[in-house]
Amino acid sequence: MSKLFKKHSQSDSIEPPTPRYADDYNLIAEDAKVKIKSLFYNSDGWTPVKVKDDDEVTAWEKEDPRSPVNIVKATGIVTLPKEDLQKRMRDPNGEEKKKLEGDLISVEVIQDLGNGMQIIRDVHKTPPPASNRELLVLSWADKFDLNTDYQAKVSINLPDLKPVPHTTRATVLSVWIFQNVEGKPGQTKVTRILQMDPKGSIPSFLVSFAKSKPVSHIIALRQLFGRPAA
Repeated sequence: MSKLFKKHSQSDSIEPPTPRYADDYNLIAEDAKVKIKSLFYNSDGWTPVKVKDDDEVTAWEKEDPRSPVNIVKATGIVTLPKEDLQKRMRDPNGEEKKKLEGDLISVEVIQDLGNGMQIIRDVHKTPPPASNRELLVLSWADKFDLNTDYQAKVSINLPDLKPVPHTTRATVLSVWIFQNVEGKPGQTKVTRILQMDPKGSIPSFLVSFAKSKPVSHIIALRQLFGRPAA
Protein backbone atom coordinates (compact mmCIF):
# COMPACT_ATOMS: atom_id res chain seq x y z
CA MET A 1 0.00 0.00 0.00
CA SER A 2 1.30 3.49 -0.86
CA LYS A 3 2.49 5.60 2.04
CA LEU A 4 -0.08 8.18 0.88
CA PHE A 5 -2.78 5.99 2.44
CA LYS A 6 -3.36 5.57 6.16
CA LYS A 7 -5.74 3.59 8.33
CA HIS A 8 -8.30 5.39 10.43
CA SER A 9 -7.60 4.46 14.04
CA GLN A 10 -11.25 4.28 15.09
CA SER A 11 -13.05 2.58 12.22
CA ASP A 12 -10.08 0.70 10.73
CA SER A 13 -11.17 2.06 7.36
CA ILE A 14 -8.75 3.42 4.81
CA GLU A 15 -8.86 7.20 4.87
CA PRO A 16 -8.44 9.12 1.59
CA PRO A 17 -4.85 9.96 0.59
CA THR A 18 -3.64 13.55 0.98
CA PRO A 19 -1.69 14.67 -2.10
CA ARG A 20 1.07 17.15 -1.27
CA TYR A 21 3.05 17.22 -4.50
CA ALA A 22 2.09 17.12 -8.19
CA ASP A 23 3.40 13.57 -8.62
CA ASP A 24 1.19 12.33 -5.79
CA TYR A 25 -1.88 12.44 -8.03
CA ASN A 26 -0.31 9.95 -10.43
CA LEU A 27 0.63 7.70 -7.50
CA ILE A 28 -2.96 7.78 -6.23
CA ALA A 29 -4.28 6.86 -9.68
CA GLU A 30 -1.74 4.03 -10.02
CA ASP A 31 -2.66 2.60 -6.60
CA ALA A 32 -6.35 2.77 -7.48
CA LYS A 33 -5.76 1.14 -10.87
CA VAL A 34 -4.29 -1.94 -9.18
CA LYS A 35 -7.39 -2.26 -6.98
CA ILE A 36 -9.80 -1.61 -9.87
CA LYS A 37 -8.10 -4.21 -12.05
CA SER A 38 -8.34 -6.81 -9.28
CA LEU A 39 -12.01 -6.05 -8.62
CA PHE A 40 -12.80 -6.28 -12.34
CA TYR A 41 -10.92 -9.44 -13.29
CA ASN A 42 -10.79 -11.44 -10.04
CA SER A 43 -13.96 -13.42 -9.33
CA ASP A 44 -12.98 -14.46 -5.79
CA GLY A 45 -15.29 -13.36 -2.99
CA TRP A 46 -18.14 -12.03 -5.14
CA THR A 47 -21.72 -13.06 -4.30
CA PRO A 48 -24.47 -12.78 -6.96
CA VAL A 49 -27.12 -10.10 -6.39
CA LYS A 50 -30.66 -10.55 -7.70
CA VAL A 51 -31.65 -7.90 -10.24
CA LYS A 52 -35.40 -7.29 -10.39
CA ASP A 53 -35.93 -4.70 -13.12
CA ASP A 54 -33.73 -5.94 -15.99
CA ASP A 55 -32.93 -9.63 -16.48
CA GLU A 56 -30.05 -8.75 -18.82
CA VAL A 57 -28.16 -6.92 -16.07
CA THR A 58 -25.93 -9.01 -13.80
CA ALA A 59 -24.64 -7.91 -10.40
CA TRP A 60 -22.47 -9.09 -7.51
CA GLU A 61 -21.35 -7.76 -4.14
CA LYS A 62 -18.22 -8.30 -2.09
CA GLU A 63 -17.51 -7.63 1.56
CA ASP A 64 -14.77 -5.22 2.59
CA PRO A 65 -13.94 -5.42 6.32
CA ARG A 66 -12.75 -1.81 6.24
CA SER A 67 -16.09 -0.40 5.12
CA PRO A 68 -19.71 -0.60 6.35
CA VAL A 69 -20.88 -0.90 2.73
CA ASN A 70 -20.00 -3.77 0.39
CA ILE A 71 -18.35 -3.27 -2.98
CA VAL A 72 -20.94 -3.77 -5.74
CA LYS A 73 -20.32 -4.62 -9.39
CA ALA A 74 -22.96 -4.60 -12.13
CA THR A 75 -22.73 -5.18 -15.88
CA GLY A 76 -24.93 -4.93 -18.96
CA ILE A 77 -24.75 -4.31 -22.71
CA VAL A 78 -25.60 -0.96 -24.34
CA THR A 79 -26.27 -0.37 -28.04
CA LEU A 80 -23.83 2.51 -28.49
CA PRO A 81 -20.22 2.28 -29.75
CA LYS A 82 -17.63 2.33 -26.98
CA GLU A 83 -15.97 5.57 -28.08
CA ASP A 84 -19.30 7.43 -28.37
CA LEU A 85 -20.45 6.16 -24.99
CA GLN A 86 -17.23 7.22 -23.28
CA LYS A 87 -17.48 10.68 -24.81
CA ARG A 88 -21.02 11.06 -23.50
CA MET A 89 -19.91 9.90 -20.05
CA ARG A 90 -17.09 12.47 -19.95
CA ASP A 91 -19.55 15.36 -20.15
CA PRO A 92 -17.76 18.07 -18.10
CA ASN A 93 -21.01 19.57 -16.79
CA GLY A 94 -22.24 16.23 -15.47
CA GLU A 95 -25.56 16.52 -17.34
CA GLU A 96 -25.37 12.99 -18.79
CA LYS A 97 -24.47 11.53 -15.39
CA LYS A 98 -27.36 13.37 -13.77
CA LYS A 99 -29.64 11.38 -16.09
CA LEU A 100 -28.04 8.17 -14.84
CA GLU A 101 -27.56 9.12 -11.21
CA GLY A 102 -30.85 10.65 -10.15
CA ASP A 103 -29.37 11.73 -6.82
CA LEU A 104 -26.54 13.79 -8.38
CA ILE A 105 -27.15 17.47 -7.54
CA SER A 106 -24.00 19.20 -8.80
CA VAL A 107 -20.56 18.62 -10.33
CA GLU A 108 -17.77 21.17 -9.75
CA VAL A 109 -14.29 20.99 -11.28
CA ILE A 110 -11.95 22.20 -8.54
CA GLN A 111 -8.73 21.88 -10.55
CA ASP A 112 -7.69 20.62 -13.96
CA LEU A 113 -4.41 18.76 -13.49
CA GLY A 114 -3.81 18.08 -17.18
CA ASN A 115 -3.73 14.84 -19.19
CA GLY A 116 -7.42 14.27 -18.49
CA MET A 117 -6.98 14.26 -14.71
CA GLN A 118 -9.15 16.52 -12.56
CA ILE A 119 -10.10 17.21 -8.97
CA ILE A 120 -13.90 17.20 -8.81
CA ARG A 121 -16.50 17.81 -6.14
CA ASP A 122 -19.87 16.06 -6.52
CA VAL A 123 -22.86 16.62 -4.26
CA HIS A 124 -25.46 13.84 -4.02
CA LYS A 125 -28.96 13.99 -2.57
CA THR A 126 -29.45 11.52 0.25
CA PRO A 127 -32.82 10.30 1.55
CA PRO A 128 -33.84 12.18 4.73
CA PRO A 129 -33.21 12.39 7.58
CA ALA A 130 -29.56 11.83 6.52
CA SER A 131 -27.64 14.85 5.22
CA ASN A 132 -26.61 15.11 1.59
CA ARG A 133 -23.24 13.57 0.74
CA GLU A 134 -20.31 15.39 -0.85
CA LEU A 135 -17.56 13.56 -2.73
CA LEU A 136 -14.14 15.15 -3.24
CA VAL A 137 -12.40 13.00 -5.83
CA LEU A 138 -9.54 12.59 -8.24
CA SER A 139 -11.03 11.78 -11.65
CA TRP A 140 -9.22 10.29 -14.66
CA ALA A 141 -9.55 7.85 -17.58
CA ASP A 142 -7.22 5.01 -18.56
CA LYS A 143 -7.27 1.53 -20.09
CA PHE A 144 -6.29 -2.02 -19.14
CA ASP A 145 -5.80 -3.15 -22.75
CA LEU A 146 -6.80 -2.18 -26.29
CA ASN A 147 -10.40 -3.27 -25.73
CA THR A 148 -10.91 -2.26 -22.09
CA ASP A 149 -11.18 1.41 -21.11
CA TYR A 150 -12.27 2.83 -17.79
CA GLN A 151 -13.20 6.09 -16.10
CA ALA A 152 -12.54 6.31 -12.38
CA LYS A 153 -13.00 8.54 -9.37
CA VAL A 154 -11.32 7.99 -6.02
CA SER A 155 -11.63 10.12 -2.89
CA ILE A 156 -8.78 12.37 -1.86
CA ASN A 157 -8.24 14.63 1.12
CA LEU A 158 -7.53 18.35 0.65
CA PRO A 159 -7.43 19.80 4.20
CA ASP A 160 -7.93 23.40 3.05
CA LEU A 161 -11.09 22.61 1.08
CA LYS A 162 -14.00 22.38 3.49
CA PRO A 163 -17.16 20.40 2.69
CA VAL A 164 -20.16 22.12 1.16
CA PRO A 165 -22.34 23.45 4.03
CA HIS A 166 -24.95 21.00 5.35
CA THR A 167 -23.30 18.00 3.69
CA THR A 168 -21.23 15.08 4.97
CA ARG A 169 -18.08 14.23 3.04
CA ALA A 170 -18.29 10.58 2.03
CA THR A 171 -15.54 8.50 0.42
CA VAL A 172 -15.82 6.56 -2.81
CA LEU A 173 -14.22 4.38 -5.43
CA SER A 174 -16.37 4.89 -8.53
CA VAL A 175 -15.57 3.12 -11.80
CA TRP A 176 -17.11 2.74 -15.26
CA ILE A 177 -15.50 0.11 -17.53
CA PHE A 178 -16.19 -0.13 -21.28
CA GLN A 179 -15.50 -3.06 -23.64
CA ASN A 180 -16.47 -3.73 -27.25
CA VAL A 181 -18.75 -6.75 -27.62
CA GLU A 182 -16.94 -9.23 -29.88
CA GLY A 183 -18.73 -9.81 -33.18
CA LYS A 184 -21.39 -7.19 -32.44
CA PRO A 185 -20.36 -3.76 -33.79
CA GLY A 186 -21.99 -0.83 -32.05
CA GLN A 187 -22.52 -2.69 -28.77
CA THR A 188 -20.59 -1.99 -25.58
CA LYS A 189 -20.36 -4.07 -22.43
CA VAL A 190 -20.43 -1.69 -19.49
CA THR A 191 -19.38 -2.60 -15.96
CA ARG A 192 -20.06 -0.38 -12.96
CA ILE A 193 -18.00 -0.84 -9.78
CA LEU A 194 -18.85 1.22 -6.72
CA GLN A 195 -17.63 1.27 -3.16
CA MET A 196 -18.94 4.14 -1.09
CA ASP A 197 -18.56 4.76 2.62
CA PRO A 198 -21.27 7.31 3.50
CA LYS A 199 -19.45 8.35 6.71
CA GLY A 200 -21.28 10.20 9.45
CA SER A 201 -24.54 8.72 10.71
CA ILE A 202 -25.21 5.55 8.70
CA PRO A 203 -28.76 4.20 9.12
CA SER A 204 -29.46 0.83 7.51
CA PHE A 205 -31.58 2.35 4.73
CA LEU A 206 -28.59 4.48 3.66
CA VAL A 207 -26.41 1.38 3.37
CA SER A 208 -29.06 -0.26 1.16
CA PHE A 209 -29.37 2.93 -0.89
CA ALA A 210 -25.62 3.00 -1.57
CA LYS A 211 -25.54 -0.69 -2.49
CA SER A 212 -28.38 -0.34 -5.02
CA LYS A 213 -26.64 2.36 -7.07
CA PRO A 214 -24.50 0.30 -9.52
CA VAL A 215 -27.50 -1.78 -10.68
CA SER A 216 -29.73 1.27 -11.08
CA HIS A 217 -26.95 3.06 -12.99
CA ILE A 218 -26.56 0.22 -15.52
CA ILE A 219 -30.33 -0.07 -15.98
CA ALA A 220 -30.60 3.70 -16.50
CA LEU A 221 -27.70 3.61 -18.98
CA ARG A 222 -29.46 0.91 -21.03
CA GLN A 223 -32.71 2.88 -20.97
CA LEU A 224 -30.94 6.09 -21.99
CA PHE A 225 -28.68 4.80 -24.76
CA GLY A 226 -30.44 1.61 -25.84
CA ARG A 227 -30.24 -2.11 -25.19
CA PRO A 228 -29.76 -4.97 -27.65
CA ALA A 229 -32.95 -6.25 -29.26
CA ALA A 230 -34.22 -9.48 -27.72
